[in-house]
Amino acid sequence: MRARGYVGPLGERPFRLLWLGQTASGVGDALVYLALVFAVLQVGSAADLGYVLGAFWLFRAVFNLAGGVWSDRLPRRLVMLACDAVRGTVEFVTAALLLTGNMRVWMFVVTAALFGAASAFFQPASQGLMPQLVSRELLQQANALLGVSRGVLNVAGPSISGILVALFGPGWVFAIDGVSFVFSAGFLLALKVPAHARAIRQSFFADLAHGWREVRSRNWLFASIFAFMFTNISIAAGMVLGPIVAQQDLGGAKAYGLIGTGGAVGGIFGGILALRVRPSRPLVFQFLVTLPTALPLLLFIPPAPVAAIAVGNAAFVAGIASGNAI
Repeated sequence: MRARGYVGPLGERPFRLLWLGQTASGVGDALVYLALVFAVLQVGSAADLGYVLGAFWLFRAVFNLAGGVWSDRLPRRLVMLACDAVRGTVEFVTAALLLTGNMRVWMFVVTAALFGAASAFFQPASQGLMPQLVSRELLQQANALLGVSRGVLNVAGPSISGILVALFGPGWVFAIDGVSFVFSAGFLLALKVPAHARAIRQSFFADLAHGWREVRSRNWLFASIFAFMFTNISIAAGMVLGPIVAQQDLGGAKAYGLIGTGGAVGGIFGGILALRVRPSRPLVFQFLVTLPTALPLLLFIPPAPVAAIAVGNAAFVAGIASGNAI
């Protein structure tokens, strides 16, 4: 496939607007995680960091099913706009509280929960919107392009975030993330989306039950969800363990930024791999490329050199990025 084929989806205006919006919000996302981690550790303990990240993932998991139901019932662009509004507001409020010295651990927990719930609605709406915007033959390339753009941003993001936190404090990083959601919403407003077939109107729990029956009727899908549940648990554990090990044994935010940069380089590689590879058995491919998920955790205990952990993180993120796109 020639280079024009790799970027072919960008020739379709609806996807181009979506890509610009997601790239804009990706700028803030690339910066804010490191700022969040060290902001929490400044006012709380390692256990508090676990509570904050746990609140985010718990609310994202709990509301993910609801997000899937409502993204089928409502216009998906509207759902995404509402989520951008919630997440942008959360980041602006967090920035204001940090800059005025009024942020507390319980506030981090509340804002993380709100952010996680909004993300739970955004993700299925975004995934459902893609086939409405991109022709079927370009869908894999479109997913890969989103992954590559995020990976490119994440290469510099952790390092820049570390510098911003050191010079100005984490509050300004949260403000930048809030602005990125404003840009994302602006591109979504300019996006014209064709109507999609809505789910037959029935009760919310009836929709959930119908979805559960569809999952259970496909053994491969049920087994995949069960297996990737453990993958996500290990990822979540690494998100808490990593910054704590970096702070205590590896030199702090700078070291963790380098580890994050390694993961970002892996994300770019994984996205490029997804642009080039069309496996005949996508699910088998996805399981194989996500095997390195355990590498960062294993390298943290006991802590390996920062470069080794960065390489392990690169392999892990490369597998996730290519597997998700395919």
